Amino acid sequence: MSTTKASRKKRDKRKKGGRTLPLLLAGAGFGTALGVALGSMVLAPAMNMATLEYGWTMEGGPSEEDLKQVEQRLSASDSVVAATAPKAVAGQLKDQPILVMATADATEADVSAVQTLLKQAGAKDAGFLQLKESFFAQEGADSLKTLVANALPAGAKLSTEKIDSGTHSGQALAAALGVKKDSAKPMASETDRAALLGALEGQDFVSMKAPRGNDALQPARAVVLVTGDSAAGGNPGGGVVANNQAAFAEGLDSSGIQTVLLAPESATEIGGVLATVRKDKKSGVSTVDGSERAAGRVAAVLAVSEQLAGKSGHYGSADSATAVLPSLD
Repeated sequence: MSTTKASRKKRDKRKKGGRTLPLLLAGAGFGTALGVALGSMVLAPAMNMATLEYGWTMEGGPSEEDLKQVEQRLSASDSVVAATAPKAVAGQLKDQPILVMATADATEADVSAVQTLLKQAGAKDAGFLQLKESFFAQEGADSLKTLVANALPAGAKLSTEKIDSGTHSGQALAAALGVKKDSAKPMASETDRAALLGALEGQDFVSMKAPRGNDALQPARAVVLVTGDSAAGGNPGGGVVANNQAAFAEGLDSSGIQTVLLAPESATEIGGVLATVRKDKKSGVSTVDGSERAAGRVAAVLAVSEQLAGKSGHYGSADSATAVLPSLD
């Protein structure tokens, strides 16, 4: 069901059959609850869209009670998924150093839930990097580009074809925080890593939380980038922000640090960061919609495991997803 980074030819096949749920991940309890939850997630947006477009008076359209029942069903099923999620992810990332990043509009609940699941999956905490609003804003683009160019780790290179701030900052942070595939040693020296991170923090582009027992972020094999949906739905400046976030994720992934992008399903709408990444058929970034639900968070953790195996995909309940969950067989 997964797509290798070297080839995207299997995607059409996955679009036809990729939504078969891997029920054996954690037994029938998890699979049944996940099926109900995702079924409700698919149904609810469609009902809401009909309501917005045609109004409550449309014959045969959803009633307020219909929507209420869908939401109750979804909440109940999602609670079961959340309770059984530790079994679904157990051991998937044993001893793998994973870094969590979050944009300014990501919710604390989503970030915290992902961090908890990563720990339950056995991942080694590499720290947390908060990307502030100025990091992706058009107003700060030139300053950010200049900063990363001046503080670039030794040996790292920035694209001369894609010269936007999102791409360059992603490439620079990958060089500073990634590890070499052949040796698992850090790509950058501790001094170079500290120089870039210190410069970003000093200019108020980021804030950081080091993992327990360390005084700085640690090199990581993969990143989970958690975003919100403020860039979707035609919000002022949203297109620039979404494009920068998408370019940043691609910059990270293409420069050696495996990347999973997790966002609300609303970010799959036109102008949203998930929509932007998913339309790029050459991207190796894995995406997951549904950050507000346990099913989406589980999918994100499993997508990290898949990334470390050299594969990627787009997961969730939106039409642009190619499967509900990664298949790890």
